[in-house]
Amino acid sequence: MSIFGFGTPSELQTHVGIAVKAATDSLRLTPDWSKNIDICDEINRKKDAPDQAAKAIRRRLQDSDQQTVYLTLILLEACMKNCGVTFSSAFDRSLMDEVINISKGNKGNKNADEALRLIQQWARTYEKNRSLSIFFDTYMSMKSRGVVFPKE
Repeated sequence: MSIFGFGTPSELQTHVGIAVKAATDSLRLTPDWSKNIDICDEINRKKDAPDQAAKAIRRRLQDSDQQTVYLTLILLEACMKNCGVTFSSAFDRSLMDEVINISKGNKGNKNADEALRLIQQWARTYEKNRSLSIFFDTYMSMKSRGVVFPKE
């Protein structure tokens, strides 16, 4: 980041970060699946790419533009499905907190619904994997607080 806070955050200046930014550009009307899959391929190929991608995705989820957030949620889902434990292990509390915040509706109802769907999907996928308990624990915590998840 520049001295006065302007410019591109460091998370988006890595090779993966640049790709994440391009794939989640607010001018896109629909997900760019070739870019999303290229990002997944890089995550699976390079040792430092999962952490870089997770940080870049977290940064994009913080964007105020609802379309950027939506495209980032779609990219996040693609990474979770196509990169397995390689990416899931890089999924930390700060990234989960961003998804939880989106699920509260502060980035639009469409994004809230998508975030809730993803949290529920990840809980089911990793329910029995104690090393990735963040997914199931988050889901159960939200459910116990009365959060209503979409029907599967």
